[in-house]
Amino acid sequence: MIESLFALSIGFLGYVVYALVGEQVAGNAGTTAKRTTQSAKPLTAGAKTETATASKAKPKAAAKKKAPAKATATAKSTATKATAAKKKPTAKPVSPPVNPVIAYLEKNGQTSIAKLTRELPDDKQAIQDNIDRLLQDGKITQKTVGRAKTIALS
Repeated sequence: MIESLFALSIGFLGYVVYALVGEQVAGNAGTTAKRTTQSAKPLTAGAKTETATASKAKPKAAAKKKAPAKATATAKSTATKATAAKKKPTAKPVSPPVNPVIAYLEKNGQTSIAKLTRELPDDKQAIQDNIDRLLQDGKITQKTVGRAKTIALS
């Protein structure tokens, strides 16, 4: 049974590889055909087309020389507009980082420590250390209600 499943899976894998390679070869064959048709030039009219393109290129070159003078004037005006738009607004004063325990208590009010450790993304020990520090600073108060310890803002 295992041997037959192995043979079937190898066969399926081979088919998938065959299909993917076939699609890539078909896609590449179309692009190479396009490249060869685009690069092919007629041999008999080659000299005539080269002279015709050379005569057409001269007026374009003269037009290109005139265009940059106009473009530089518009480029300067757009550059001044861009620098005016890029001016950064004044920086806001940076507030001290908010303690996650205090932020949670401000939002939800009196909460048990167990619920607080479940709700906050920090680990339990870090939250407990944070609570101890806040208790020593007098920013929060701790009460025991039944078996649960609850904390609230002072």
